[in-house]
Amino acid sequence: MTSTFFREQKRKGFPERAARISSWGGPTFIRILGLILFPALFIVSAPATTRHFTPGNLLAVSDGVVREYTPAGVETQNMLILYPEAASAREVVRDIVVYGNGHLGTYNGTFEPFLSTLAPDTATWWQPICSGWSTVDRPGYGGIATLGNFVYVSDMRTFGSIEQRASGIVRFDIRDFSCTRFAPESEFIDLTIGQDGLLYGFTDARALRVYNPADMTFLKSIRLVPADHRAVAVNRDGDVFTAAANGRIFHLDGTDGTVVKNSLNVGGILADIDLSSEGLIVVASAEGDVVLTSEELGAFTSFKGGTFVAWVPPYERTEMMFSVPAGSFSLLTDGGSSRVSAGYASVEPLPFHSAPSGFAILGHRQDGILVSESELVASGPVTGGRIFAELGGGSRTGVSVANPNSETATIDFHFTDWNGVDLGAGSVDIPGGAQVVRFLGEDPFLIERGLFAGTFTFRSSVPVTVGAIRGFTNERSEFLATTIPVTGLVGARTRTVVIPHFAQGGGWTSDLVLLNSSDNAIRGSVRFLGQGTPLAPAGEISVILDGQSGDEFEYSVPPRSVRRMRMLGPASPTRTGSVQISPATLEIAPAAFIILSYRPGDFTISETVLEASPLSPAFRMYAEVSGQEGQAGSTRTAIAVANLAPGPATLAFELLSTDGVPLGLVGSATVPGRGQLAVFLNQVRGLEALPLPFRGVLRITTSEGEGIAVAALRGRINERRDFLLVATPARVEGTFELRTDVFLPLLVVGGGYSTEFILFAGSRNQTTSGTLRFLSATGAPQTVRVP
Repeated sequence: MTSTFFREQKRKGFPERAARISSWGGPTFIRILGLILFPALFIVSAPATTRHFTPGNLLAVSDGVVREYTPAGVETQNMLILYPEAASAREVVRDIVVYGNGHLGTYNGTFEPFLSTLAPDTATWWQPICSGWSTVDRPGYGGIATLGNFVYVSDMRTFGSIEQRASGIVRFDIRDFSCTRFAPESEFIDLTIGQDGLLYGFTDARALRVYNPADMTFLKSIRLVPADHRAVAVNRDGDVFTAAANGRIFHLDGTDGTVVKNSLNVGGILADIDLSSEGLIVVASAEGDVVLTSEELGAFTSFKGGTFVAWVPPYERTEMMFSVPAGSFSLLTDGGSSRVSAGYASVEPLPFHSAPSGFAILGHRQDGILVSESELVASGPVTGGRIFAELGGGSRTGVSVANPNSETATIDFHFTDWNGVDLGAGSVDIPGGAQVVRFLGEDPFLIERGLFAGTFTFRSSVPVTVGAIRGFTNERSEFLATTIPVTGLVGARTRTVVIPHFAQGGGWTSDLVLLNSSDNAIRGSVRFLGQGTPLAPAGEISVILDGQSGDEFEYSVPPRSVRRMRMLGPASPTRTGSVQISPATLEIAPAAFIILSYRPGDFTISETVLEASPLSPAFRMYAEVSGQEGQAGSTRTAIAVANLAPGPATLAFELLSTDGVPLGLVGSATVPGRGQLAVFLNQVRGLEALPLPFRGVLRITTSEGEGIAVAALRGRINERRDFLLVATPARVEGTFELRTDVFLPLLVVGGGYSTEFILFAGSRNQTTSGTLRFLSATGAPQTVRVP
């Protein structure tokens, strides 16, 4: 049970009766506390049989069992509806719907109905009622609809208590399951939220009453042609589709209720109907037949499934519960909306849980083609930092600064050019909860120069969460984005740092960036190491860096400034290796990274940034392999491992499922002394037979020397078979670390942009749960669509 849940109930209060059936336990004393503070709350355990429903699939329910099917009728999962102990045998399911947050809702019962709500992410059930809510016991009677945070259910007069003689539409608020009754003058058989956004209530008088669902204002009434209509659906044009007890589907005019075209006879006693956003119609009969057709009411198919049905829509969520049992969790937003909106996300673990490791991948599509991906790592707030900045020449640097505090953050900033000269100082106030997303050079981060290369330094009066993106417009005018690191202004290291991978030749180029986080000039040397062979150490490899040939180069970086050095080489073959950056005696090491670009022909098709890695004997990272290799849509994780020791390092690879369960496959590899390994996951010896698709956690360990340096990358083939590469974080596997204040600094959705959130366990025995919360640029809850 979540702390968020407790806070909401304390603030808003409970409905008259509610039961919550949960597979989450939490600490035992928290369970006891829940029973003491909230005696109306009923808690038992249930197995977590599902994680989510797949949008585009359909759900069918019969005899208390919910089944998920593909449109072809293939069952993918099923689950029992769990009833409160007081439920009677007559409390049958009467209708089913999927809320915008991905939860399942069913209308259960007759004279004392209740709303069964399932959170599939956690197998948690709620069972609220509302005083006086009831319905007539006839097949197909009882309707449910949902929009935003509200669920609407039909109400009829029955012959029970005085309260049960009430009627109308009951609206539940799913945030606390409080209920309110509207339209008591009518008795309703079925309800639907039309794709035009209006609430349609089908009355026992064979009329449709139409309401504004926001304030329940009555808008109009539509008299339908005579028929024993039992269920209703409405498309975006306001056209009405009904399912009748005589086995017919009607297409009716939304103005006068007349038949638009001939009805379709599919047989049976039809009890329910639902319409997808793609124009597909699904109906179900009392006999348990599920029938699929289209708005044209032409050909149809059928299969045995259930009495009541619902399409699984793209989910609209402002938050999502996660559970990471030593494995991983992922969520992809829908970029199909035409409106672009930005925000950020907070990762909020349960009390006494630690936030998982995580990152977000921003995907950008132009004309339906995925053209770039970039990753932003989950991190805690900072009070200052420095960023490599470029303006002009086809490149731009953007920053996102979000203030998660209640008080205003004052951000002081300035730019520093190549020579260490400060300029363009300014200040901006960001209200509590708000966010500023801008390209450098735009208000408020103004600088007089049209062309600029150097650094951007900021300091904040309160801790803020910051992300930075480098945008590059390629030769076919596509905007490629890649994340660049935000370097802290304290805690710089004085020891050698390693970038585990560079590539040159075969279309690959690598730019080395060295950023000075201090106020003093820094010096040192850069050494390039090759891959080597299992039988011989690698050692230095000659490259051309800023026009100079060699395997080792001196560097000098002015205070607060940066050096960017272009690495060139022969057109072929591709050569890879690692970079070793050693500071001069008693001086700090620069923040170092490689901008890795891929241009196999006339166009640059991919860019990503690889940061320096610490040395460690054990790393953990998210990994995936899916699709047919080399085909559009396929994805593969790649790993680069650098070994600075003079002798070989033996590596062990272990794979864990998203549930944290070892797959039983063990991989191995040997990295030569002072050498490097760069390989796709399914090319590792012992992992060639990796079952596909795979999503989970990869552990890489070694027992030799001080350890290894590791980089992880995700390669994806887009719709025109371009190879896109994005770096993903490889975390040093450590002991349990209590982290509770963690944010993903940028969320972009719509206009071709999508954001994929990935959380994974950063330590070996970490199991954590909590809430991933989406926030807009104003700090308000941000609604995202999940395909």
